[in-house]
Amino acid sequence: MTYKFINSQVLPHFKKVLTGLNWDPNIEPEILIARGHIIFKFLFENKSYIYRLAKFSHQQIQRQIIASRLYKEFCPEIFYFDERCIIEEYISGDNFTHKTNYELWEQLGHILSTLHKLKCNGFGDLVSSNNSEFATFEDFIQDNLSNISLIHKEQFLSKEKIKKLENFISNPPPSADLNTKIMHGDIWPQNIIHSKKTNKPMLIDWENISSNYRESDFIVFSSYKHPDIHKIREIVFKSYKHPLNSDLINYFIVFKALSRYEPLQNSRELTNYLNKKILELVIFFDK
Repeated sequence: MTYKFINSQVLPHFKKVLTGLNWDPNIEPEILIARGHIIFKFLFENKSYIYRLAKFSHQQIQRQIIASRLYKEFCPEIFYFDERCIIEEYISGDNFTHKTNYELWEQLGHILSTLHKLKCNGFGDLVSSNNSEFATFEDFIQDNLSNISLIHKEQFLSKEKIKKLENFISNPPPSADLNTKIMHGDIWPQNIIHSKKTNKPMLIDWENISSNYRESDFIVFSSYKHPDIHKIREIVFKSYKHPLNSDLINYFIVFKALSRYEPLQNSRELTNYLNKKILELVIFFDK
């Protein structure tokens, strides 16, 4: 997305939305482009807001609305939405890092415990507050299995290891709780903020809110390599109030890497990164 597109398409819509809200349409926003997202940060009546353009589809907006209704205490407040954008409060604070106070990581474990209490039907992105894209886990993993053909083309794994990878994805370990629950869907440090306003962790970027086994929200605690992550993982898991199967967490780490192939297949740099990632994960499926 270029600044020409922003000036010709996004800014006029931004001003139209502000006019409809009876907010000042002449506000000059700070333009941020992050991970393919177009984001405007702006100030109105001494409060900071985020205008976020839907990256792929209006369903992303709808999922953020679902999240805000289910988890008001953990989400940014939403002030406006349409099929193209959403306006939400800007959460002022610091992103979580390995240096974040252990007490805050403990609080995150409690938050995830609460978040993961809500049951949901099926697997994948939410289409309503209690239903998701796929009826079964077999349907959910089907797209990932088709990505195996892309790994064949990359020729960095032997045919034997590719067969083991396919078998691994086709036969997931059981969850510690066979009931599917609502997941944030994209837990990583950039989406966890220590809010200055509440002095508590807040979760942002809920566009991937989904239904799945609880283990799927814990990828970050097993995939990061920083030495401190082991202590952080111990603290979060201890404060988390539900049972987890670590083998299924490892499964979802491989699953996540495999799922990223198709959207990135035209990017050589990112495909090389994923190839390297899969090689690092061979220990989980080459048994």
